[in-house]
Amino acid sequence: MKVDSDSFANARLSRILRVEARREFRLGADDDQFPRLQSGWAAELIVLHDGRRQVTGLFLPGERVISSPLARDGEASTLLAITPLELHLEEPRSHASELEALRVEISAHLSNAFRSLVRLGCLTAYEKTANMLLEIAERTGATQGETIEFPLTQELMADMLGLSQVHVNRTLQQLRRDGLIELQGGRLSILRPEGLLTAGQYRALFRPRPGAGAQAGE
Repeated sequence: MKVDSDSFANARLSRILRVEARREFRLGADDDQFPRLQSGWAAELIVLHDGRRQVTGLFLPGERVISSPLARDGEASTLLAITPLELHLEEPRSHASELEALRVEISAHLSNAFRSLVRLGCLTAYEKTANMLLEIAERTGATQGETIEFPLTQELMADMLGLSQVHVNRTLQQLRRDGLIELQGGRLSILRPEGLLTAGQYRALFRPRPGAGAQAGE
């Protein structure tokens, strides 16, 4: 289901866009470029002609929705409300401190996009899944043993990780058997953070190579 045009018209007046769970929507050219997600979870989708999907972005409460540049002919990419959500369509920013804050948020988004690229291209299914779970826990500010909301379906996880739903299901079961996570009823608990860090190659992905900072010829 798509969000109707009246919803966007009302949103421009109130500066709040509310979207029901499991609805797809797009942000038009007249909307704020980087609206803030006041509540709820959202995903950005690229959908091929044969129906295959790739999740290219995941947005959590408090984060800005920064869309992919992959859209064609000026059309925004598709966004999916994973849960009921509220988007704050903020006024354009002009103050230096606001622009700096926006730069920091865009930088964090690009870092997540880079992490996703490496995850898709280099890691095994087991490593990908562990890595993704750790990233989400980190972005929610979860600490060891804390249980967090986790509304992602196995279908969405498959579209994020480039795996089949069957493969995602088997991998989650293995992570449970290894005592690393508990995932039930839309709630995630990381039971052994150090074990999951190792399983997901989490530190190795972002550890500088020896001598990487040296100048050529040194």
